Amino acid sequence: MIRIIIGLLIAAALQFGVLVSTIAGRIDLLTNGTHMTLKALPVDPRDLFRGDYVILKYDISTIKASTIKFPKDLKVGQEIWVAMAPSKTNPQAPWHPVSVLSQYDAALKGQLIKGTLLSHKNHNGNWKKCTTSNCGSIRISYGIKKYFLPEGTGKELEKVRNAKNLSVLVAVGDDGTAAIRGLNKNGTLLYEEPLF
Repeated sequence: MIRIIIGLLIAAALQFGVLVSTIAGRIDLLTNGTHMTLKALPVDPRDLFRGDYVILKYDISTIKASTIKFPKDLKVGQEIWVAMAPSKTNPQAPWHPVSVLSQYDAALKGQLIKGTLLSHKNHNGNWKKCTTSNCGSIRISYGIKKYFLPEGTGKELEKVRNAKNLSVLVAVGDDGTAAIRGLNKNGTLLYEEPLF
């Protein structure tokens, strides 16, 4: 009987430990991660069970080979990292991509955002024929597509997003994992993500 009670206590402690580590990881990311602002693009909202939300698409979701150099051997579904840089002239401006990497580079810690390659368009299906600017583009998902809002506020936020006045404050961990920290309208914080 005592063994059963001890076993149940150990199982409960393990479950509690997993829950606490999940919450602690999220809190650490939101408080200690590098904060980047990303430009949001129009997309749509309402989840029957979770309420209002806004779907977010970013200008860094599609990267053209003519503007950013990226590896030619990328495969759909693979993890990739986008090196980002803040604006040199306006600290409130969204960060912009400077390169795409197929492997994590520790020297760029705090500047990388991790994503998954969704698709790529290349020069007639052959990357090797790409020489300079007309080599296509890649689409990336960063896992930060939905932001849930207080009930009744989704439609209003959609108007802000569709007017292209919305930017997203993102916390990025050392490994490139991103989490939405808040939403800005013309640089003013509208919503801030609670730590838990």
